[in-house]
Amino acid sequence: MASSRSNLFIVALVVWMTRIRAKPKFPAIIIFGDSSVDPGNNNYINTFFKANLTPYGTNFPGHLPTGRTGVSFASAGSGYDDLTTTLSNVITVSRQVEMFGSYIDKLKGIVGDEEAKSIIAKALVLISAGTNDVIFNFFDIPTRRLEFNFDGYTGFLLQRLEDLVEEIYDLGCRKIIVVGLPPIGCLPFQMTLGFENPRNRHCLEDQNSDARSYNKKLVRLLPEIQAELPRSKLVYADAYQPLMDMINHPEQYEELTAGIAETSVGCCGSGILVRLSLICNRMSPVCRNPREYVFWDSVHPTQLVYRQLANYVVKEIVPKLSYAF
Repeated sequence: MASSRSNLFIVALVVWMTRIRAKPKFPAIIIFGDSSVDPGNNNYINTFFKANLTPYGTNFPGHLPTGRTGVSFASAGSGYDDLTTTLSNVITVSRQVEMFGSYIDKLKGIVGDEEAKSIIAKALVLISAGTNDVIFNFFDIPTRRLEFNFDGYTGFLLQRLEDLVEEIYDLGCRKIIVVGLPPIGCLPFQMTLGFENPRNRHCLEDQNSDARSYNKKLVRLLPEIQAELPRSKLVYADAYQPLMDMINHPEQYEELTAGIAETSVGCCGSGILVRLSLICNRMSPVCRNPREYVFWDSVHPTQLVYRQLANYVVKEIVPKLSYAF
């Protein structure tokens, strides 16, 4: 989907790395995926899947919507399935890995082969994709439903993920976090499409159930992949439950906010109409206080929510990588 409240994942991880007094555990952060981690790469390609426009970035320092820290190859609208990018013309995940290979060559030219190898081996790698595949190719546009049932399609996606991890591993990476699917049925975009009367809406449990099914498969798969890749460490990051907790129990986060009052529509636009990317623009109505919302637009969480998700990754997931070899 379109970029990019997503930079908060990158920003929080980088801030954590630079503020700790001890020597940083990771010399670099390498990122692949979709708009959940695209810092503005789509600004430089011919696609409508961009968010370098008002009101995106309203609450960021300098009020700039894109251009965040981190070595990120992610592209809004991308996915594991190359078919996902056919209409959007964004950077496929497989192409992102090729770009990473070019990055390594440049790194070797700067620090030498051995130091570059050490940096890549110790780097923190984050992969966040899959949502666009399921939404575009299965739930909303039945392209892949002509070939697969949901179980078959998730098997196809996870095979693509496994191939991706192996390619990244062959390039020298060893510590990899893979993010699961969010509660897709609770995205305002999906709820709007799922009801004849969009004002009478609630999470689509069938889509959430499918997302949970995919995540369970992913949890089982990662140790199997790790067993085949010596000295690797693969860790699952749950994007589903932390977001569901904020949707179902917003009162638990009142000490961090002015009180989350809205969990089913986006701050940008009415949230009832389908609003994201170019449809959420300087002409769109924007809520007074995004901190009272879970979602910024019809798909992406607000800065507050991304910060909570990033803190979860830092506190609960990153330490699991610290013990790798």
